[in-house]
Amino acid sequence: MNRIDYQKPGNIEKKILKTLSERDSLDFRSLRASFPLSVTSFEKRCNDLMSLGLIKKERLEDETIYFITDQGAQVITQGFDKWIRLKVFNEIRNEPYVITKSTPSIERLTVRILESEGKIYLDGNLYKVVPGQKLHTKKPTIDIPSDNLDGLIDKVINDIYIMEIPFHHMAMEKTHKHEIRHVMNYLEDNNIVEVNSDPVKLTALGFQIYHIGHDKWRKEKDREELIGENIKNVHLKDKLDEKSKKIWKTKVNYWYSENEKIINIIVAAITVLGFVIAIF
Repeated sequence: MNRIDYQKPGNIEKKILKTLSERDSLDFRSLRASFPLSVTSFEKRCNDLMSLGLIKKERLEDETIYFITDQGAQVITQGFDKWIRLKVFNEIRNEPYVITKSTPSIERLTVRILESEGKIYLDGNLYKVVPGQKLHTKKPTIDIPSDNLDGLIDKVINDIYIMEIPFHHMAMEKTHKHEIRHVMNYLEDNNIVEVNSDPVKLTALGFQIYHIGHDKWRKEKDREELIGENIKNVHLKDKLDEKSKKIWKTKVNYWYSENEKIINIIVAAITVLGFVIAIF
């Protein structure tokens, strides 16, 4: 399992979203327990995510229960970094924008990044977009957080299942959209879709993954591969043991054949000596 760098901005928020997306709800203590004690800003990050509208909480009896919102579920698929960047840029472009004490930490960081890139500038207390600037001036690099990959794969598989998508359309998506290109290459390499089928079709494995979900299928596949590897190792050990026994037996037979006469003399002498001792 990959270790999470909790010092990297956004990683705490991403894990909170991912954890909540896998459950209907979670109480505060259970959610907190999924983080190490060294993460001291956990509650603040939760409050930030609530300010962003990505999670919500309710008080039930003596417990505080957290839920992911519909917007939060969309962000999980879209990618948190991409979403917060687009959100901040559009807010600054569309209306007066000012940093306040309640502005989420990740949003403040995004403002600083956009300012350092020359996308926005500070005019008095307000941030404004630099005239003529667009958010993406260069072709984006492949940036699919591993936390979100299962959801994106499921979305593409679902689209292929419910719609007759022409091959040329998916080929275009693969060329121009890095997320789809990444997923389609993965689906083809793992025999989840029929290569060059028109319209794009799922294989038998693809239908299986559609029904159970990619994350569950991948875990089952990993478990089966681990079991298979263990069985393989046991068989290999048995073969090595068998080979060792054959080698040992061969050496014993060779030694016996080389020393058969001496052995027969020794055995005969012991037999005679035993007979003599028995008489006397």
